[in-house]
Amino acid sequence: MKKTIYVVKLGGKLYVQSSLYNLYQATTKDITQACFFTEEDRAIKMAKKARGEVVRLTLSDEDSEEELTKVKEERDNAINDFERLKHTKWIYCAPLNSIHGCILEDITDFADDNDIKVFCNLGGRALERSLDELSKILKHVNIISLNTQEATRITGIEQKYCKKKKLINDDVKEMMKKFKKYVKDLVIITDGAKGAYAYDGDKFYYAPIFPTKRVSSLGAGDAFASTLCASLIKGKDILTALERASINSGHVVTCYN
Repeated sequence: MKKTIYVVKLGGKLYVQSSLYNLYQATTKDITQACFFTEEDRAIKMAKKARGEVVRLTLSDEDSEEELTKVKEERDNAINDFERLKHTKWIYCAPLNSIHGCILEDITDFADDNDIKVFCNLGGRALERSLDELSKILKHVNIISLNTQEATRITGIEQKYCKKKKLINDDVKEMMKKFKKYVKDLVIITDGAKGAYAYDGDKFYYAPIFPTKRVSSLGAGDAFASTLCASLIKGKDILTALERASINSGHVVTCYN
């Protein structure tokens, strides 16, 4: 079978790298070989050596003047639409990438002014900020959800190997405590196959993953966070909400979305 080599020129932003990872997951099932490099020349040489078909893919994160204008227009339109949400009780913020990442602070400020609770699934451009920078947003957020890699990126705390098995690694606990200094109610951190954790300022919670045959992790984080949010809004306790979220995300990974 003829090999396919993807030659990728990466931008420096996290969402660009995330897009590449998702592409890799979606395509490796159908092709013999996929190679991703930041050095395009090196990749092309390897592709020719393998006598494979070269598919060029360029993902750029450079903001053009046209895109910046679009950002301003989108932000203004979104802020104008906020008034329609004045009487809602909750706002769920999915990861905001690209041009939408700039309105997260506007959303949380609006929610705080109107006594609306916020569940924030951190991601996208939010991950490019330091914890101090995010604190202006997090102080208006009731619940946040993110994975261990994202938490490490923001807090600078790495999850080190521990010989003694624990349900929740001490480093993960430190991450959660650090976020809880700013977040109002609850911090959620997912940890892949290890499960998910929650911290409300007094107690730590843990839920294992739901055992399924994993095909693709694309969409699992969104399924987990949205199910968790819905369960808590419905009045479920934290542990039950974690378990429900684990079951739903477990179903999502069984197929390509």
